[in-house]
Amino acid sequence: MIVAGVIGSKNNNIISKSIGSILSDKALKYSAIELCSFIEEGERALSSYLKELSKNDFDLAIIYIQEDFANFRKPINIEFDILLFCMHDKNIHLIESNMGLYSNIIDHLNNSGSIIINSDFMIGSKLFEGKALHLVTYGFNSKASITASSVGDSLAEDFFLCSLQRPIIDITKRVLEPQEYKLKRTNVNAGDYEMLAIIAFGIVLGIDF
Repeated sequence: MIVAGVIGSKNNNIISKSIGSILSDKALKYSAIELCSFIEEGERALSSYLKELSKNDFDLAIIYIQEDFANFRKPINIEFDILLFCMHDKNIHLIESNMGLYSNIIDHLNNSGSIIINSDFMIGSKLFEGKALHLVTYGFNSKASITASSVGDSLAEDFFLCSLQRPIIDITKRVLEPQEYKLKRTNVNAGDYEMLAIIAFGIVLGIDF
């Protein structure tokens, strides 16, 4: 079972619904939970929950972590396969002011795991200095792994078009070559950065759009 952490979006509800819609369309069995609901119960409660999901043949567990959730400093026995940072614009300052917290989260990524970040705001962060990480980036810049290709396009009203600009390796170890992706906008409240984050997560997860 794949364990993914989604960190930092004030629009977690939008992100979770959109990801859930994609996973349901692909007939993937998943569970989405908030980390804060397990913290007070202690380390064993979350570990036991994840073990039960695995025993019941779940494909994926998604753990949502609020951007200001400092209680993650408590020891928790989680090993993430994917970490998605949905942080941009005004909430990016929380990384620099809570470096220990976010470094602690990254320390829970397994050795073959992937981190997905917004390269418009996070690529220069000291958070990643000195760490050997598999980074997949999204954003509106030429160096991002995944960027939008539909801004200002009439198709953008119903679909979000984006492009993979360079080869990446997904969680199943497939090498994905540069190509175009199209995702129907199921949530009108999802902004362009949220859409890029959602598609980047699906690509790394190995979903064929």
